[in-house]
Amino acid sequence: MGFRTLNSSRAVHSRRVSSVGGYDEDSVSSRSIIILLIGCLSGAVFGGIHCLAWNVLFRGHAEQILWRAASLVIVSAPVSILLLWGCAIWLNSLSELGDIFASSEIIVSLASIFIYIVARVILIVLILMNFQSLPSGIYDTVAWTNFIPHL
Repeated sequence: MGFRTLNSSRAVHSRRVSSVGGYDEDSVSSRSIIILLIGCLSGAVFGGIHCLAWNVLFRGHAEQILWRAASLVIVSAPVSILLLWGCAIWLNSLSELGDIFASSEIIVSLASIFIYIVARVILIVLILMNFQSLPSGIYDTVAWTNFIPHL
């Protein structure tokens, strides 16, 4: 003895959520472009932060040159990937030249990613090497109570 509601198949179909998550082809494409843009720009900003140490004193001149080169690579590799994929998207929308460009695009992107990873490893090694020659003031004991106001 319950109530039974009768819904038409048209009403049920119009309120139904699609089973694939509601993603259409255009939104997936635009999301991947946004992810590429954010990833490349954040990688370039990361390299820019390392470029702030351009004139920091290192143990030797070779370490300073390596730091500068690795910082510039970390800035330029994501920007080159972004420009390359932007050009590929533009060429795909224009004509059939996009198919010819696709294989070289993948090779150049993989090379840029490899060079980016090598530059990151170089920066990590340089940071660890600079722990060998810390300034003598690093071992001083700081009286933190002089700097923290008490009531």
